[in-house]
Amino acid sequence: MCKKKVNDGAGGTEATDGSEEGQPDLVITGFTLGGETSELTISQGENAELGFKFKNQGTADISATQIFVIDFTITPPADTATFVCDGNDYSSLNYAGLVTGQEKGISAWGYSGCALKTSSLNPGTYKVRMDIDAENHIYESNEDNNAAGLITLRIE
Repeated sequence: MCKKKVNDGAGGTEATDGSEEGQPDLVITGFTLGGETSELTISQGENAELGFKFKNQGTADISATQIFVIDFTITPPADTATFVCDGNDYSSLNYAGLVTGQEKGISAWGYSGCALKTSSLNPGTYKVRMDIDAENHIYESNEDNNAAGLITLRIE
């Protein structure tokens, strides 16, 4: 939690969550697989292009020292997905700092593109989900709006 000490008016201090000053609220404003928002069919071993955007729609900035995690989950199995961005493999992305109203996407890391790796998946039907602030590092006004998806991924 983001707590601070304030004067309680009686010579002491009390902890507050800072809500009088506003709080950030991270949301996913776009999430696609292969350009699709609901369903994608690909061949086994083919990667699925990832597209995503996120925004701080809250009333307070997230400082440059506050890090939050973005990850993708494939079910079944309920595992964190591996994805590749400009040739580098990741299981999550870390991001720090986002002012109120600011929206970012893949280019925030300087990548030209990212794709979900499917080489370890057998043919079948999967669900892909994106989570922002997946480890709850940011104290937000709404902690229940940090997921997007589920996009159906069919592998033939």
